Amino acid sequence: MLLPASLASAQPSLEALEALPVHYLPAQPSAEDWSRILPDGTPLEGVWICDAQAQPSSAVEWSPLAERGPVFCLDHAAKRSFQVVYGGNLGPDRLALAWALQALQPKNDALALSVGTCLTVNAQIQGVFHGGPISPGLHLRLRAMHEHTAALPRVQIPAGPVEWMTPESTEQALQAGAFYGLQAEISDWMERWRMKSPEIVVYLTGGDVPALATTLKKGIFAAPKLAFAGLWAWSNEGN
Repeated sequence: MLLPASLASAQPSLEALEALPVHYLPAQPSAEDWSRILPDGTPLEGVWICDAQAQPSSAVEWSPLAERGPVFCLDHAAKRSFQVVYGGNLGPDRLALAWALQALQPKNDALALSVGTCLTVNAQIQGVFHGGPISPGLHLRLRAMHEHTAALPRVQIPAGPVEWMTPESTEQALQAGAFYGLQAEISDWMERWRMKSPEIVVYLTGGDVPALATTLKKGIFAAPKLAFAGLWAWSNEGN
C-alpha cells in the first residue's frame, strides 16, 4: 500500500486507508514487480514492512525500494512505547496489530482477531498488549482434513455462509464445518474477553474477513487493513 505524503505524519485512520488500494506481490518480488507498482521512479520517504517471511531490509529483493528510500522491517527488537506480554517473540504481523490498537484506541481496551492462514487473538488491556492464542484458519482447516484423511477432497474456502443443516455434498459439509467452526471460535474469544472487559472494542482483520464478517454478531468492526494502520503508526514514531 502506498501512503500519500499528505497522510505520512497524520494520525492513523482506518477510514483514510479504505480509499487506498492494496498491491499484491510474490513472496520474493523482483525489480519488475516493483516497477509495476512504482513506475515513475518517485523517491519514497520510507518503506515499512511487516511480514513473518520477509528477509532483512538489506536483502536483495528490497534493493529496488532501497534505491528510493530507507527500508525498515518490523520485528520484536523495534522500539515501542507500550508493553507487550507474550511468552515468545511476537511476529511482525501481530506487532503491527499491536501498534494499530495503540494508535486507534489509546484509551480503550481493544481486541484484534486476525483471520488468515491462522486465527490469532490479540488484545490490548489497560494499554498493555497481550499476544493470545493461535489456531488454524479456514484454509488450514480445509487443507488438514484433505491431507490427513484417505478420502476427503480438497475444497475451496467458501465465499460466504454455506448450508449447514443438510449439506448437499461432502465438499459443502467440509466447508460448513470449517466455516462455522471458525465462526464459533471467533465468537467464543470475543465473549471471553468481554467478560473481562465489557466495553472492549473488537476488530476483525485478515484475509478471510470478507467471508466471515457478515455472519458475526453486532459490535465488531471489519477492518481488513488494520495491520496497515499499525505500520502507519510505527512509521510516525520515527522508526
